[in-house]
Amino acid sequence: MTSDSAMRWTPAPERDAEQASPENDENAPVLSAEDGFTLLDRAGEAYAALVNVLPDGTHHIVACAHGNEPLIECQTLEVLGAAVALASDDSVNVCCVLATAMAASAGRLVGGGIVVRTIERDGTEWVRGWSIQGGWLEPVQAADIRVAYESGGDGPIEAEYRQGEDIPTPDGADAEERCRRRHPANRPPNRRN
Repeated sequence: MTSDSAMRWTPAPERDAEQASPENDENAPVLSAEDGFTLLDRAGEAYAALVNVLPDGTHHIVACAHGNEPLIECQTLEVLGAAVALASDDSVNVCCVLATAMAASAGRLVGGGIVVRTIERDGTEWVRGWSIQGGWLEPVQAADIRVAYESGGDGPIEAEYRQGEDIPTPDGADAEERCRRRHPANRPPNRRN
């Protein structure tokens, strides 16, 4: 390789610090580390509750958090009875997107949501969705899911559109209280995690 054809490193253009600052974005939610832990716990609970209402079949999940740039994560999982086959990395990524959407919905931004396309064992396909409102998954009407799903994808698909089911909130203590108890500041000093 001659010196003329060698690759050269070029620094990225500098961004205006004032323009890039979150303080100048009136829509950017400001969260503490405790809030982040709480949101991740809440997102994990919402994800588990969603998976628990899925019937037998193959499920294609798309989670989206809205902001200056959309954050999107996809996952495919299989449900057969009480067994769920999934890639744990994909589940973590979906939970992170849900937590981001929950953070955005706590601010003045539109939070985001989740769409599930289900293919049952007999080949029946249907699509339904939920938006993030008040820190939880709220069902979206079938007509709204059709518009959102078809405008963001490859166009119309041969599937039935249904309203999302109600996703039950966690039983027992309020979810925020459980998350608060799990926060590192509220653990005994000998706990490391």
